[in-house]
Amino acid sequence: MAPLAGVIDGAINHPGAARLRVLYGARHAGSQVLSREREHWRLALPWIETFDVAPAGHRQGSPLVHLDELFGDEPPDTVLCCGPELFMLATARDCMKRGVADSRIWLSVERRMHCADGLCGHCYVGESYACRDGPTYRYNEYRRLLASAAKRPAGQDSGLC
Repeated sequence: MAPLAGVIDGAINHPGAARLRVLYGARHAGSQVLSREREHWRLALPWIETFDVAPAGHRQGSPLVHLDELFGDEPPDTVLCCGPELFMLATARDCMKRGVADSRIWLSVERRMHCADGLCGHCYVGESYACRDGPTYRYNEYRRLLASAAKRPAGQDSGLC
């Protein structure tokens, strides 16, 4: 959620700039971040919150189960996604099935960034470095980078963690 805090605040402070809807998933209430901000955002925006282990009266299960509810009758123009990488990939695939173009899906890829200068190689995304070239990637570009990594000879880093 932290990588999107500025976007959410911007949408609230400039309501004509974007129609923003938020789907926020957490393992349990204790693992949620940005408590004060979420309280403010929840009052200002269409907000769906879900938990793996839900407190009484809250939605339970994967956020992916709630995409239809979030999208309503038409898919959004753009999807901004952060979280574990495998979850973001599943989200991107589900959004594409619902009509969102892969060039309109943005992922915040937070790999193990040790050096922050592209020297250690922990954050490879294909031939890209998340610390230097990212960490935000359009899904179509992310897919291209991973496909190019898959074509490398055996023994070279594939970019998959």
